[in-house]
Amino acid sequence: MISYVKTNEEKDIVKACEDVRVSEINKLDAERLIEVVGKWGFYMGTSNRLSSEDILVICKFIRENYGQLRINEINLAINLNLRGSLGNHEYFGHLSPLYISGVLNSYIDYKSEMLKPLLQRREKDSYTAPPPLTKEEQYEMICTALRSQYNNYQKGRDIVDAFSIIYDFLEKSGRLTITPELDELATSYALKFMPKPKSGNPIAIADIDPISITKMNEGKQQYNTYILTNLFSTINDIEEYILGININEFA
Repeated sequence: MISYVKTNEEKDIVKACEDVRVSEINKLDAERLIEVVGKWGFYMGTSNRLSSEDILVICKFIRENYGQLRINEINLAINLNLRGSLGNHEYFGHLSPLYISGVLNSYIDYKSEMLKPLLQRREKDSYTAPPPLTKEEQYEMICTALRSQYNNYQKGRDIVDAFSIIYDFLEKSGRLTITPELDELATSYALKFMPKPKSGNPIAIADIDPISITKMNEGKQQYNTYILTNLFSTINDIEEYILGININEFA
């Protein structure tokens, strides 16, 4: 994690998180926590000096309710709070559970926000693009998609061409014959799903470039659906149609 740090604030949190969790402390660690809590009371100028019993009660409260935090995180939360980085928490002269919870809850929120960019950098750096599909996998994917959506068409269900897989393959392989008349009908169909103009006047094809309509996400999907529906209406046997697709058409 430390290799992805960009700011001192991120560094402080990452280093603090390398410590032992409060829920997992041993006897030696417990002495460290007692020291941190005692320092907290001293820094806050408690009206009455914290007794050993008070400190133990506070340590028990922290362990039971904030055991996921590290001892050094408790120490960091104290320092951040004193610097005003954790907002304002009303203090009544003693380390009450309410005050401690307010500070530690604010620290948890602060930590989450501060580590977001760091975790994004780590995720981006560790991302490995999946290997490209083999032509066998591409062939199987297209055949499966064609069977599935043709079945939807026959049952009167919506055709769902996810990521335009079917449309793009059929277009690239020259299996789509889109006449000017069919293109106009498909564009008019897609137009119905476009957002209405702010003027409130009905949209007309003349108002929008048809090419831009089909490039917009929703318009593209509906345009493709119309074209595929038209194609499926001409197919009597989808298995016979699939037999005409050669695996060597795929790269």
